[in-house]
Amino acid sequence: MDIEALNETIEESGFSKIGLRAMTGGKIVNIGDDLDNSFDWVDGYITKSELNGTCALDLGWDGWEIDEEWFEEMLREIKSYSMLSDNEQLVVIGGREGFEGNDVNEIVIEDAVCLCIL
Repeated sequence: MDIEALNETIEESGFSKIGLRAMTGGKIVNIGDDLDNSFDWVDGYITKSELNGTCALDLGWDGWEIDEEWFEEMLREIKSYSMLSDNEQLVVIGGREGFEGNDVNEIVIEDAVCLCIL
């Protein structure tokens, strides 16, 4: 999917919070699926504390477009994670509300939906 098609998909969704997510643990989603909430991590370990949304890398949607250079940078970042060694599914997710996560470039999107699969 090129950046123009991605921006069009996001605009048509009407969502204001957009992120890039790797579906881990063998989880596969389809376009339009609701995503499960993420869990909090402390010092590299998952906790039993569920967040009020799904974690992703913030794609910086400004209501007009995602910058192609920023998108490419976030793709490189997510692909650098060791969890991608098993070829997890990469998806763009969206929602109406969200907040900044604890990690650099992290966003937590409430009631997240899969917008597209990369």
